[in-house]
Amino acid sequence: MIKRLFFIVLAWLSLALQAEASEVTISGVAPDYSGKNITFYYHPDPVLYKDVQLASTTINSDGSFSLSFPTSKTHQVYCNLDKYQGVLVVEPGQEYHVILPKYSPLTPAQKKSPYFKPTPYWLGLKNRPKNDINFKIREFVEELTHQINQNVNEIYHDASQRVAGEIIAQLEKTFPDTKSAYFNVTKKYYYVGLEYDVSQRNPNAVVMKYFATRPVEMGNSKYQELFRTMFTNFLKKKAQSVEFEKISPLVDSGNWKGLVEFFRGKGYHTSFAELAILKGLNDGFYSSFFDKKGVLLTLKHAETEATTAEYRQIAKGVTKHLTEVMTGSEAPSFNLKTSAGQKTALSSFHGRYVYLNFFSTDNNESLEDLKLLKNVQQRYQQVMTVVSVSMGDDFSAAKQIWEKNGYNWPLLDASGNQKLADQYRVKDYPTYYLVGPDGKLLLSPAPAVSRGFQAAFIRVFRNTENQRKRAAARSSAK
Repeated sequence: MIKRLFFIVLAWLSLALQAEASEVTISGVAPDYSGKNITFYYHPDPVLYKDVQLASTTINSDGSFSLSFPTSKTHQVYCNLDKYQGVLVVEPGQEYHVILPKYSPLTPAQKKSPYFKPTPYWLGLKNRPKNDINFKIREFVEELTHQINQNVNEIYHDASQRVAGEIIAQLEKTFPDTKSAYFNVTKKYYYVGLEYDVSQRNPNAVVMKYFATRPVEMGNSKYQELFRTMFTNFLKKKAQSVEFEKISPLVDSGNWKGLVEFFRGKGYHTSFAELAILKGLNDGFYSSFFDKKGVLLTLKHAETEATTAEYRQIAKGVTKHLTEVMTGSEAPSFNLKTSAGQKTALSSFHGRYVYLNFFSTDNNESLEDLKLLKNVQQRYQQVMTVVSVSMGDDFSAAKQIWEKNGYNWPLLDASGNQKLADQYRVKDYPTYYLVGPDGKLLLSPAPAVSRGFQAAFIRVFRNTENQRKRAAARSSAK
C-alpha cells in the first residue's frame, strides 16, 4: 500500500513538473549566418524591459542550428539579426523550424548610432499547422493594419470612435476568440491601442477601463508595449494634478504602502497600481520633481512590501538600475583586455583617481579629446590615471592611434560589449566618469576633458582629500 502510494505521489510530482515547464526547440538552416551567434531572449516585465536570455548557440558552417529552453507559458521571444529583430511566439513543448531573413549587416552609421533600432521581423515557419498562433497573430495584425490604413483620416484626424468600433466589430467576425488565451489577450490589446488612438480627448477612460481596474497581463508583449507607451512618467504626470497632489509627499517620504492604498482608493486594481508605481519611480528618479532619496526609500520598502515576489524582484532591479552609476555608488566592475592582450580590472587602479573615457575611433569628438587627454594624464599622473575604453568594433584602429601619437595611458578593449555600455549608460561618444580611490563614482557622468573637467577634478580632489584628512584626524584623536 505504501509502495503504491509512493508511486502515485511520484507520478503526480512528475505531472506537476511537466506543467511547470516544457522544452521548446527552435531550429533552422541559414547559410548566410554561418559562424554567427544566435540568441533568443524575452522581456519578463514592462518596467525594466530587460533582455533575458533563454538560449544561445553558434550557427554551424552549413547554416544549421538548434537550441532549446524550458518554458511554462506562451510568450513572445526575440533574436537580434543585425538589421532585423526576429520575432516568434512560442508555446510550451513545441518545436519550431524557423526561416531567418536574408542576412543584412549593419552599416557603419547604424553601428555608431545609439538610436538605431532593428526592424521587427516575424520569423518564417516550416512544418507548423495553419492554426499556429504565429500565423493567427500575423494575419490579424496585417488585417488590422490594412483597416487602419484605409481609415487613417477618420482615426487620427477625426478621432472617430464610430469607425474604430466598426473596425473592431469586423475583425471580431473574422478573428473570433480561440482556445489560446495569449492570442485573445493580444487581440484585445491591439483593439485597446486603436481605442486609445481615437480617445485622445479623454484617454483616461481607456486607461481606467482596460488597465487601471484590471489585473496585469505581465507576459503579453502587446500589453507590455502599450503599458510602456501609455504610462511613461506615470507618477510625475499624475502628481501635477490637484486630484493626485498627495503623490509627491508620499514618494518623498518613502511611503510605498501609502502610495498603493492611495491608488486603490481611486479604483485602481492592486496589481496594476503596484506595477504603475514601480514604472513611475523608475521614470521619475532623474527628474527634479521627486526627491531621489525618497524614491530610493520607496523602492526599498517595495522590495519587502510589494504583494508578489515578482514585483519585489522588479523593485530590486529598479534600485540597482538607478544606483548603478549614481554619484557615491560603486563603479560597475569590468575586466578587459589591454592593447598588449593582458586582462586589466577596474579594481587594479584602487587607491588612485580614475578618469574613465568611453570612446570610439570613428567619432571625431572622441579623437580630438584624446589629444587633450594626453596633457591631463601628464599633469595629474601622480594621483590620477586616465583609462580609455574603446567601444568601437575595430580595436586595432585604436591601437594604431595609441602607437602613432605616443599615448601612454591604459587602452582597454570593449568592442561589442553591450553589457558594459548599458551599465555605464553609454549612449554617445565620448562619455566620461570619475572614479575615486575607493572605487566609488565621484562624478557621474564627469565633464568631458574639453568641457571643464580639470576645474571639476580639482574641486572634487580638494573636497575628497579634506574629508579624508578630517576622518584620519578623528580616528587618531580616539
